[in-house]
Amino acid sequence: MKNLSFGIRQLVLMGMLVAITIVLDMVFKFYQQANGGSINLAMVGLVLIALSFSWWQTWFTIAIVFGILSAILDGYVIYYLFDYGLALSGFVMIALLRETILKQRSWKGLLALLTTFTLAFLWRLSMHVISGVLYFEVDWLGSILYNITYLLPSFLLSLVAVIALYYSNLTSVIRNLTMESMV
Repeated sequence: MKNLSFGIRQLVLMGMLVAITIVLDMVFKFYQQANGGSINLAMVGLVLIALSFSWWQTWFTIAIVFGILSAILDGYVIYYLFDYGLALSGFVMIALLRETILKQRSWKGLLALLTTFTLAFLWRLSMHVISGVLYFEVDWLGSILYNITYLLPSFLLSLVAVIALYYSNLTSVIRNLTMESMV
């Protein structure tokens, strides 16, 4: 029951991590697609959020708070369901294995992180592809090609950053900040 609410410390952490993720999304843009989507490092922030909270808190923070703010800032609120809410929900997979990932810096933790991050990316890609077909009336192949041109480079750049952060002191900091919410 404790994981269904946010304490003051968690709310502050949530605000800071959402702000960092928005900066990684809006400021550290390497390329902007004509009809939405960009190559950026926002997925690094999403991974940090997922490692900091329980699965439910991660879903709320990423899909609701960050998702709505991003949709507003991007000007695509009408496409929230698939392009933000559902697409970003995949990062809950990381939160489900956060204890294994954070427990120690080992091959098992890294493997869990890489697997869940890759699954979150594939989930996000599939939701954007479905959105392209439903909302933008693009055929399946066209939607896959359009979305992969910015999501795959974003994923690969973020993957390098996430691996570097995993072996830095950051996992220890996250573990210490969020230990009371770990079972």
